[in-house]
Amino acid sequence: MEHKVKSRKNSVKYFTLVLSFLSALALLGILLIQFFFSFDQAESNAIRFNNPFFVALSFLAFLLLQYGLHCWIEKLNLSTRTLQKILTIYASIFGIVIIFLFFSPPFSDVWSVINGFLVDSWLTIPYAEYYPNNLGLVMVYQVIFKAFGRGAWPIMYVVNVLSVVGICTFIPKITGLLYNSSSERIAIQLMFFALPYFWVISYLYNDLISLALVLFSLLSLLGFIKEAPKVLTLVLSGLSLGLAYILRTNVLIFIIGIGAYLLLRAVSDRKFDVHARLSFLPVLIALSLNASFHFAAPKMISNYRTDYAQPSISWVAMALADTKTLEGYRYKQPGMFNDFESWAFDQYKKKHGQVSRQDFLRDRSAREKIYREFISKRLSQMVQNPRQALEFFGKKAIVSWGDPSLSGNYLMRQSYEHQQEMYEKLPVESLALIQGISSGALTDFEKNRGLFRSPVAAFLVKTKFLTNFIERPFLILIVLGTGFFLLRKRFRPNLEVCLLLLIFFGGTVFHQFLWETQPRYFLPYLAVLLPIASFEFSDRISNKRK
Repeated sequence: MEHKVKSRKNSVKYFTLVLSFLSALALLGILLIQFFFSFDQAESNAIRFNNPFFVALSFLAFLLLQYGLHCWIEKLNLSTRTLQKILTIYASIFGIVIIFLFFSPPFSDVWSVINGFLVDSWLTIPYAEYYPNNLGLVMVYQVIFKAFGRGAWPIMYVVNVLSVVGICTFIPKITGLLYNSSSERIAIQLMFFALPYFWVISYLYNDLISLALVLFSLLSLLGFIKEAPKVLTLVLSGLSLGLAYILRTNVLIFIIGIGAYLLLRAVSDRKFDVHARLSFLPVLIALSLNASFHFAAPKMISNYRTDYAQPSISWVAMALADTKTLEGYRYKQPGMFNDFESWAFDQYKKKHGQVSRQDFLRDRSAREKIYREFISKRLSQMVQNPRQALEFFGKKAIVSWGDPSLSGNYLMRQSYEHQQEMYEKLPVESLALIQGISSGALTDFEKNRGLFRSPVAAFLVKTKFLTNFIERPFLILIVLGTGFFLLRKRFRPNLEVCLLLLIFFGGTVFHQFLWETQPRYFLPYLAVLLPIASFEFSDRISNKRK
């Protein structure tokens, strides 16, 4: 019996060791990308090379800034609570400024979600029927419209600001809960420079709200395990996790990570008592809530059909599409949302003659067959040409992490361009209403309305200063801090760090090898690295004092 228990504990140790080592390799890859490569979604056909010496110098300057700021904060003798209040005020003001600078009409997927129950001109069916994974966000907008009217979509700007405030609160609290107050203070300081989360406020999608919900769920669950064994805490954690899952499918990675962590904890503690069993409650609530929503919601929506939905396997196929396959179609980079569906439709037409897109959508089994055959073909090609496979996935990694703003700069630019379109096309009365211009000043406003566009917004969109001196150094600092922590612990961190690594590594592998990728998809995985990096910097500073 004793031998069996020892064997289980060793299994947990080996698993943690392997996970930490693989995570360190992933971190090394991200680090190399930051020094040598850049990717901009606005110029998605190009991958540019960085000057590693310039990157190193900008990182050293940023590091000195962080150290100087830390010394100044300590000299002021501010309490952790005061620091958190300052961060909350900063995040709120920063978010409101982003709204005013980059307010624009809905664009890209946001426009599709807002009009989710209308027939999409390209899909030929409603967006919500083709992408049922976004039904949760579509319903959020419909609730807003029902309560406040069709023009109330800007309420989501407020939701995004509140989400960022939540993110800036939950990450430091998770850090302090898992380590110490010193690491919490460092996490608070780092969040002042977490610009990617602030820039994404301009994009009224599900990225920020789902991340805020899942971080709250993590904080509540860890609070139950570490401090207060209250069942209500677990219920709130489960509801938050379930809502996040309804809004965003890749929250499943967090759910799997949490489930694996709880199993490892039970094995390591050699017990599965009431407290351990209750810990699984958030996972069960989240899965039940999501299943209930996707079962009940379609039945409550009149004329909603599920048989046209895009099969999940299509995303795997699209993620494997290469330039040769999509020659003559719109192609950005490996693993991105390329024009794969048009290619699949053309393959269907080759077998069935002149058919409509509706015929293609109705024939779900034929669609799935096209995707399966393509996946099989691509995997065979990769096995036969491992060098090409390495190049393909190498480029996909650069696409994922080559933009240190994690799509933030690109989304700001898109908002700015759509704002420009708004100023050019909207009637002067509508613009005056948006700007709060009185009717008596309309004549002057008409003559000078171009001047009302913010030069600050133009500067933020056009400058590379933030990317070179804040965004990339910030990302390097977090990656380096996490890597050094794992090295110092000899790849044997505690199970709570293992939980964060499970989420980071699971998300990285998922988008790197199995699914579509975009830089903003990695915002949640950067969030779980921030606490680990803060642990390392806290220990470094305390050791230096000794």
